[in-house]
Amino acid sequence: MNFKILLVVAILFFSCSERYDSDSLSDEEFINAQKIITLLEKSQINLSRGNYQSSISFVDSALSIDKNLIYPVFVKGMIYEDLNQFDVADSLYKRVLKKVPNFRSANFNLGNIALAKGEYSNAVKYYKNEEKNYSTPDVLTKLGVAYANIYEIDSALVVLQKSISIDSLASEAFMLIGKIYRDNGDIKKAKNFMSKALSIEPNNWDYQLNYGTLLFKMGDLNESLSYLKNVVKVNKWHYASHYNLGQLLSRLGKKDEANKYLSRADTLQQANTRIGFFQENLKSNPENISDWLNMGIALQSIENFSEAYEVFKIVDHLDSNNLDLKQNLAFLAISNEDTISSIKYYQSILSNDNSKSDIWFNLGLIYAYQGKFNNASRCWKKTIELNPDDKTAIKYLESLSKIEQLPFYDLN
Repeated sequence: MNFKILLVVAILFFSCSERYDSDSLSDEEFINAQKIITLLEKSQINLSRGNYQSSISFVDSALSIDKNLIYPVFVKGMIYEDLNQFDVADSLYKRVLKKVPNFRSANFNLGNIALAKGEYSNAVKYYKNEEKNYSTPDVLTKLGVAYANIYEIDSALVVLQKSISIDSLASEAFMLIGKIYRDNGDIKKAKNFMSKALSIEPNNWDYQLNYGTLLFKMGDLNESLSYLKNVVKVNKWHYASHYNLGQLLSRLGKKDEANKYLSRADTLQQANTRIGFFQENLKSNPENISDWLNMGIALQSIENFSEAYEVFKIVDHLDSNNLDLKQNLAFLAISNEDTISSIKYYQSILSNDNSKSDIWFNLGLIYAYQGKFNNASRCWKKTIELNPDDKTAIKYLESLSKIEQLPFYDLN
């Protein structure tokens, strides 16, 4: 049996095992299962690109083939969880568990929702339910986080130690154990576990921040300095790293440099206060477009482009007719190296109003970056048609004439 067939059988088994026998599928059942897989694959692709409405539509199409399907309900739960619509996601996961009590990751995702909402005791309950059948390092680590948040430290350490006994590369578990020892005053053990986490993931900026801050507290200022400086290089938006670095530089007597980072930390703290306000509002009203929009603006103002991008994609799901938002999304997509989505957003704008010369110009830039020079040429010709005085578009179009033309790529 090949992999595709196994997927078909899995869909049928987890969706409605009481109705199908995998050894005696009818042709129609098998074809329907293949259609379902195709629809779910399309849903996943759209979800990865932030096309939430399309992703939901493909799942609903799968459910229209058979309303008793369970796996598509689980997928739909993941989409709404991504949208921070936790109550909807919660009800979908519980619907899955009602049909299939041991459905993998359903309890885990319910635990994640409870954790995000600060309902730590509920998180413990769901993670323990998941652990009964799927005792993986990820589940155990999350259970450790939940235990730590209700101050059951001994229980947290037990499950985290179990996690690293299963997987010696479970870096998050090592780091969490280190944090627990740090918070309880055992600095030596904290350093050992944090160092181990960092050796597994040396480029993890959060690990670098925690380890560098610990070294600062231990008085190892010079080594701490290298870690904290590296963190602020890659995270211009992170408050704690700027504040800690400022304090460290002040301790080293570098007042001017310290003040630069402390001033930036003050700006970030103010932005974080605004972001926290919007996040709190969204817990009770997750479809409030204004709060999502303002949170995205605040994130973008401190150059946290990756999180701003995710937030604005949610706004786009809630208000798909906002063309100014799509233009901003196109910019953020480029900042996050997502050229496919950037093209999609620009094309969406042009489908509503194709007279925007700046959009045609930017779309041409992306195609040129991709090496699709014929497409770039068409975009810049349109730019010049709409704005004959655009000297940059004229210059770029002339430069294309010196490049050997590649096969035509259709804009659609």
